[in-house]
Amino acid sequence: FRASTRLAAGVGRGFAYAMIGLGLLALIFGGSWSGAWLAFVGWFLLQAATAEARYVATKEALDGLRVRDLMIREPVTVEADLSLAQFMDDVARARRFTTYPVLEDGRPIGLLAFRSIASVPRDEWETRLARDAMIPRDVVPALDEDEPVIDALAELSTSDVNRGLVVDDGTLVGLLSITDLARALEVGRPSRPARPRTPERAQ
Repeated sequence: FRASTRLAAGVGRGFAYAMIGLGLLALIFGGSWSGAWLAFVGWFLLQAATAEARYVATKEALDGLRVRDLMIREPVTVEADLSLAQFMDDVARARRFTTYPVLEDGRPIGLLAFRSIASVPRDEWETRLARDAMIPRDVVPALDEDEPVIDALAELSTSDVNRGLVVDDGTLVGLLSITDLARALEVGRPSRPARPRTPERAQ
């Protein structure tokens, strides 16, 4: 399948470049607007072929990896009833991450991001709680640690949060971000499963 897809993508790109070239020639030397349409169709075909080839390359790079291999285990969390002022003084000052899972009775109920805090007037930090500024869990992807990474990538890519809570039976076991997956693609597939990541790295 992979070899066939790469071949099909290569052939598609070849046809696309030919259509774009012929379309531009027809537009420039023949003055025919049909050439512009032909070039546009070629450009569309080129984008489709490139996207398909990129998907196969991504699948190859992440094939066999599970969420547990790339997620941050035991991320720094915030209690839902912690005031934003306490959070900034006690948590953010010492652990400068961009996003923190929010817990209530030990269970994740959302994500607290710095951009969410920035939208709250500073004079309200003493009275507003983490639960008031968090991104609610129902809009945050929930992942399973045994889930294939390629499936998790699809979920995170369709979310504005770009992070997912890794949950096991309602309990938070990790945090996975789109940046973790991009880093895995950049450095290449590890020769063996990655050691569990700690929250000391980017969260």
